Amino acid sequence: MGPNFANPVLDSDGNLVVSGTFDTHGSVIDDVLVRFLIIPEGNIAALTDPLVGTATIPNASLTPVGGDPACRIQHGNWSATVPNKFGLPAGAKARGIGISVAVKRSDPPGPVNSQDAPALEAFTWCVNLEVQPPARAA
Repeated sequence: MGPNFANPVLDSDGNLVVSGTFDTHGSVIDDVLVRFLIIPEGNIAALTDPLVGTATIPNASLTPVGGDPACRIQHGNWSATVPNKFGLPAGAKARGIGISVAVKRSDPPGPVNSQDAPALEAFTWCVNLEVQPPARAA
């Protein structure tokens, strides 16, 4: 549950396309914000000046997964391109650190006149990543 990273991919301009998935229980009210850091392995400068990016998952692109409304999961994909200021090649190892923030309905939703307020839900995560080469043209 929660968000995750895919391995970053070099694009044709040498930038990094950073992407992943987002999953959460219950109803999301607005767009989901994902902020992330990419810290290349062994790069001391990146500890104070990492690659930083932001992705937004529009609420309309979230899809419900599962049939039981009480257990429904909202799923979405996110992606952002960041300049590859360290010139990372394919195969480079890095650490991905992320946070996602979503505005959620009360769970379970209360009656129409309920005083149950929406809430902010935040997930943080970090994983080891490996830069992938650009996708081949078909």
